[in-house]
Amino acid sequence: MLVLVLHAGRSIMVLQMKKVIKGQTRYLVLCVFFVLMAGVMGTAIQFFKGNLLDYALAGRSDASFKFGVILLVAIAIELVTYYGYYHFRGKFSVNNLRVMRNLFFKWLLGTEDD
Repeated sequence: MLVLVLHAGRSIMVLQMKKVIKGQTRYLVLCVFFVLMAGVMGTAIQFFKGNLLDYALAGRSDASFKFGVILLVAIAIELVTYYGYYHFRGKFSVNNLRVMRNLFFKWLLGTEDD
């Protein structure tokens, strides 16, 4: 279990990170989903590139065109999944920082809700 220890002179406050992350699980799950999808698409793109090269070297222009279009669509999907990952990672980080700041200042002012 992750533990954050804050010290402000007279006493030590121990916050469980589970409490901080609890409200942000939706962003964490979406972040993991998008990064896994980006990894899958990155792997698929390598196979599509290999097929495109094979068909181009074999002189099959119809199959080359088809795999070229598939490759462009796969690259676009990979870009969208990376965008989703960075978007939800940012939301997760910003919201966790906001919650930690609020908890710290509540503790510092002596108005904590525990």
